[in-house]
Parts: sequence; C-alpha cells; structure tokens
Amino acid sequence: MTDSGLLCLQCEYNLTGTIAATEVGMGENRCPECGTTFDPDDLRARLAGAPRPIAVWDNEKQGILTRYIKMCLITWFMPWRLPRMIPPCYHRRSHRVFRWITIALAIGSFIGLLSLLNFFDPSRYRPSLTNARDVAIFSTIMLSFWMGIILCETLLGIVLVNTITPNDFDRLLPEPEACNRWWGIVGFLRSFILLGAACFILFILAEEYGHAYVRSLGSYDLEQYLLLALVGIVLWWWTALSITITRAPTSWGRRLGCIVFAPIAVVIGGVASYVAIEVITSSIVHI
Repeated sequence: MTDSGLLCLQCEYNLTGTIAATEVGMGENRCPECGTTFDPDDLRARLAGAPRPIAVWDNEKQGILTRYIKMCLITWFMPWRLPRMIPPCYHRRSHRVFRWITIALAIGSFIGLLSLLNFFDPSRYRPSLTNARDVAIFSTIMLSFWMGIILCETLLGIVLVNTITPNDFDRLLPEPEACNRWWGIVGFLRSFILLGAACFILFILAEEYGHAYVRSLGSYDLEQYLLLALVGIVLWWWTALSITITRAPTSWGRRLGCIVFAPIAVVIGGVASYVAIEVITSSIVHI
C-alpha cells in the first residue's frame, strides 16, 4: 500500500490504512489513535497546500470590526485556540490585514489624542501636528517603534517556522499565496501593541490632567508606572506566545528553545528602535 501522506490533524497519526479500509467499507473516517473524525478530501486539499480560511477571522458573514475584536480577545485571553484556528496553510492577506489594522489603530490613537489636546488647550506645549520639527520627531519615533516590532516579529517568525514546524508544513506543497501557520500566530499576537498604546495614552492623560491628584498621594513617578505596565504587557505577550508554542507537534526541546528565544527577539527589536530614535531625533534637533 502506497503511503498517501495524509495525517490526523490532531495527533499526526498516518491515516493511509484507515482511509483505505473506509473506502472498502471496513471502517469509518475516524483516527484510530485519538478518535478525531476527518474528511479525506479536506486532508488531500491540505496536503496539496491549498490555503484554508482562518476560523473567525475569515468569516465574512461578520463585520470586520466584530472579527477584529474577537481575534484580539482570543489572542489575549485564549491563545491556546490559535494553533487550531489557523490552518497549516492560509492566505497571506489574512494576517496582513489584521496587522495593518492594528498598526493603524495604535498610531491613529496617538495622532487623535494629540490633536484633541492641542485643539482644546493650545496654550500648553506638547508635540504639534502643525510644527514641522514636532511632526518629524513624532514620525521618527513611531516609525522606529514600528520597525523594531517588525524586526522582532520577523526574527521570531523565522525561528518558529524553521524550528517547530517540520511535521506541520514541510510535507505540504504550498501555493504561492499560502503562508505558514506560525507567521499567522505571530501576526495576531501583534494585537498586544494596542494594550501598549493604551498605556501610553493613559500616561499622556495623567501627565496632562493628573498632576495634582498624583502629588496628593505623596508619590509622583508616572514614568515608573508606565515602564511597569509595558513590562507587564510584554510578559503577557510572552505567556500567550509560549502557550501557543506548547501546542506545536514537535519535541519539548524545540518548544523550550523557541520560548527562550522570544524575549531575545524583543530585546533585539527594542534596542534597534532605541538606537534609531536616539540617532535620528538628535540629528533633527540639531538642524
């Protein structure tokens, strides 16, 4: 009997014999190892590398806002669902749309907040979107943060794809528009940027309007609270990523290696952003 290469999506048991027996009426389409039912035609399509829709996110019966909110909530509070929701092959445009929406919301929230603050109280100094130098500095900071995030995600995606997916993707013959599951997981984890943006917005509002209240508490170190909040979000992101990695069908050694590499990628991206901000902003200031 020729090996069909069809494996159980749950436990990766080879289903060649099971499918052959079912076709002659001697069994059913159920994995004998874990009991999961399967559709042979669906498995053949997956083996051929046909992109599959991402559960929830690619459900066009719902509005984009509803799908986006659901994916954020799943990523933040139920990350263990992501490996099952994202097929081995999916359309590249799926997570690209999610990532661009996330960046647009994060940067747009800063621009909107600064615009409102300058509109209602123009007497106080703050970055102005009508001043060329302020715009250049603000744009540099945003672009540097963005490039640092992309660098971190790229390093992490490369490591995940090449370390913990040898049995998950390499056996497929993906189409040009198909993308590996782990690129999708990294892309959806970008939603944690929104939590970081929310922390920065709260920090700006506290700087603007919370001086008297905070001083009355006998302690005034908003930067320290902001740093603690951002560290907490990074740890939350790392925990969510680690949970998804533990679901990978590979050895624990590979999984632990990827979990340990995640904070290294964060540090590399953070250092790159910091250096870019320092170099470019100092050049702008001295112009």
